[in-house]
Amino acid sequence: MSKKLIQSIISVLLDNPVSKYVKKNKFSEKKLNVSEHPADKRDWVHVSQYLKSESISSKEFSRRSLCVSVANQGSIGSCVGHSGRVVLGSASAFKAEEPSPMWIYKTAKKYDPWAGEDYSGTSIRGAANALINEGCCFESFWPYIDSESSSPKEGAKEDAGLKKISSYHVIPCSETEEIKRMVIDRPLWYAFKVRDYFFSIGYDGIVDTEKYLASEVAGGHAVCLIGWKYINDKLYWEFQNSWGLFFGNSGYFFMEDSLFRSSIMNSIGPYYVELSDGFVNPKPIDPDPEPIEPDPEPIEPEPEPIEPEPEPIKPEPKKSKNIPLIICAIIVILALIIFSSSSDPEALPMNWDEKLEKEFKEKGIDRDSYLRDFKKKQQAE
Repeated sequence: MSKKLIQSIISVLLDNPVSKYVKKNKFSEKKLNVSEHPADKRDWVHVSQYLKSESISSKEFSRRSLCVSVANQGSIGSCVGHSGRVVLGSASAFKAEEPSPMWIYKTAKKYDPWAGEDYSGTSIRGAANALINEGCCFESFWPYIDSESSSPKEGAKEDAGLKKISSYHVIPCSETEEIKRMVIDRPLWYAFKVRDYFFSIGYDGIVDTEKYLASEVAGGHAVCLIGWKYINDKLYWEFQNSWGLFFGNSGYFFMEDSLFRSSIMNSIGPYYVELSDGFVNPKPIDPDPEPIEPDPEPIEPEPEPIEPEPEPIKPEPKKSKNIPLIICAIIVILALIIFSSSSDPEALPMNWDEKLEKEFKEKGIDRDSYLRDFKKKQQAE
């Protein structure tokens, strides 16, 4: 069964009216509580190290295979923590174990621009400042559960202090080439206004801009920007969501560049963070590598001619060792017979005339008279 056919079957199963209705009811229950606030001018704005004329020609790039897996935030407003988990998950410091989304979510509340911590949701800026001051622990120190009342294990604070970020920066949405260059190197943090249409997007994960803008605003949400591709010659950014694999394209979705710019919240563009020991892939991955000529196929040596197996030598029949003795015995026996016969003169063979002469003589018959009588008798008959 071809991949295209499988995708078509899945699309029919997941993109029918019943499925969309179920998804809309399911995902509309998610808490969208990234509160809106003005962009902070104190944010460090990314400064490009490239010339404006240097553009990336690649039509598609994705970090899906490089990022941590898609998670499900459940019923609490921890989208900042989960998207932060994806942002930090590619860093060298978290190569051994994933970062704790609950730690990021809970500590961010201390640095939000709002008073107190007794509320659901937080902001990317608050989380970034928390990561500068307190770092982030491994998930084993604060495992994720679908509850606001969870607490970290002993040693979480000390473990988090070993993994602090050194800074965070904002890339303006208008700097398309810079966003591409940076997402090649690491995931980016992005908050936007969610509308009702978002809950029921199809299996392909593509957000229809017109339908999206025609629906009502539902709230604020934080996700992770991980790539891009061109669809019908239009640039679409790729994002990893935190609503499980049933959402969109196995947990991912695509947003057109114009919608990406108009829907952003609390910033002039997506964020990226810096760690003192860098990321797993500190050098940008070249999305336009020169084609590598495949190595020539090794020339297999001609097989040596196989010599035919010699025909089995038929064993000569064994000569009996007794044959000479048997021959000798036969010769001796014949010699004895001949010798014994020759010793009796009467036993020697005689001719016919001699035999008749002897017989006539013994019976007293005249040979000539007998012959005359025999002829007469023959003639009379």
